[in-house]
Parts: sequence; structure tokens; C-alpha cells
Amino acid sequence: MPEMPEAPEASTTPDSLMMTKEMLSKDYPTIGKVLKTSYYDFIVNKTKVTDNVSIIPNLMDVAPENGYRFLIVYLTIRNTDHIKRKNLKHGEVWICKGGFQYKFKSTGSMTSESSVDGLGEKYDHQDNSSILIYKIPKVLNGAAYFQPTALKMDERISLGSI
Repeated sequence: MPEMPEAPEASTTPDSLMMTKEMLSKDYPTIGKVLKTSYYDFIVNKTKVTDNVSIIPNLMDVAPENGYRFLIVYLTIRNTDHIKRKNLKHGEVWICKGGFQYKFKSTGSMTSESSVDGLGEKYDHQDNSSILIYKIPKVLNGAAYFQPTALKMDERISLGSI
């Protein structure tokens, strides 16, 4: 089996490497289903795995790289609280393989907000759509999860197998 290339944006910290039995048995929301939290609802509308992100117009700072592919996550976030809250645009992707999990941060994004003031705060019950791009080594296949920024490890959306 080929070795996994070094990925500077991949994190394998000791406290988050091992998959626990509780994590493996949890029934996470899937693509198209809602992850409800205290203040937000998150929906991954769809995903796409590609070698080139040129399919997304106006995204010039993410170039193809040998040995890598891109996971594109189409995300909707809704503020369900009755007060303005800071906009959460990003999250991490976790890929699980062989009992370990590997964390990837977004390498690019585009956001379309339906109502935002000058500070980037969300109004009550308004949606925000984002396209998030993650650079993943081609040799890393496994169960993938999207975890919104600042949420607990068990607040994830299952993206299926990539």
C-alpha cells in the first residue's frame, strides 16, 4: 500500500487520533439532514470529490497538486436563535481509516449570505450558504465527517465514504 503523502493541513494530534467506540456507534446526520445545535442548524447539501476545483468559478487560489484531490462541501447554516450571532462559515473534515481519524482544515471557501450586517453577524433565522474545499491525499480513503467550527466531537455530519 502506498504511503500517505505529508499534508501540512492534516492534523493527527494524540487526543483526537483514535476513534472511540462511542463515536463509531453514534448515528450522525447524513448529507441533506439537519445537525441541530443550540444556536444553529447545519446542513451539508451535497459533496463532490474532484482532482481540480476549476469547476467552481472565481476560486483562483486553490491549485491542483499531484497526489491530492479535493473534497468540496456545499453547506447551509441557519441561525435558529432570536439574537444576532457571529457567522460560522467553516468547519473541519475528519476522515477515519484503520481506527484513526485525520483532521483537515478548509483550503478555500466561498460564502453567499442572505442577510448580514457590516460586522458579519447573522440575523434571526437567516441562511448562509458556503462552499468549502478540503485538500485530501488521494491514498486516504475512509468514512468522512464534517464538523462545524467550535462544536464538540460528537456534533458532526456523516459524508459517507470517500
